[in-house]
Amino acid sequence: MEKIVEESMHDDSGLAFRVGSKVVVLAGCSHSGISNIVRQAKKVTGADEAIVVGGLHLIVADDSALREVVDQMLSEGVEEVYVRHCTGLGGRQNSSRS
Repeated sequence: MEKIVEESMHDDSGLAFRVGSKVVVLAGCSHSGISNIVRQAKKVTGADEAIVVGGLHLIVADDSALREVVDQMLSEGVEEVYVRHCTGLGGRQNSSRS
């Protein structure tokens, strides 16, 4: 008899590549946290600054959590953010540097 087995591993996918002095991070849904993904991409590529494209897994984040993510990305040298799938309207509105 078949049964459903709960999967506890959070799946994630992404791609990072260096363009000049920056790393471009193409994120899937950022289940492991976009700041963690950016930090690892910078470590692997040796880049100091980053551009982020993709989903940020913030669809249910409140304003405080959104501000924290924005602050973390700024401290990680993220200069541009282009949000997509599963970021949520709040995350999209807070992705500018205003």
